[in-house]
Amino acid sequence: MTKGGSDKEYPHVPDQRLHLTPDEANRLIECAAKRGRQRFRDKVMVRMTYRHGMRASEVCTLRWDAINLDEGTIFVRRRKMGKDSTHSLDRDELAPLRKLHKDRTGPWVFESERGGHVSMDTLARVIK
Repeated sequence: MTKGGSDKEYPHVPDQRLHLTPDEANRLIECAAKRGRQRFRDKVMVRMTYRHGMRASEVCTLRWDAINLDEGTIFVRRRKMGKDSTHSLDRDELAPLRKLHKDRTGPWVFESERGGHVSMDTLARVIK
């Protein structure tokens, strides 16, 4: 793992990569659209998580007031000492978000069937 040294010298360096390649991410996004009762919501949620590098807690509690569909931007409020930032939304994100917005019943972008925000367990199940 290390040049001429032991693993103890660099304990923060993982043995394996901890990120998805773009192809793996696209396959995961497509798979999210094939299972469960909320396929469309889940596909959009996984895409947003990957594209904007969001933590589970950030995407699960994302509110509509953080998204400007007219300007095509999203304000990502970071958790755990991260820097909040505004990101551009791509065309393939805007159309699905507009559809979700049309069908919304509350302030959450990704609503549960009961009207609250989706849980991190729900996102974990979709990813799994």
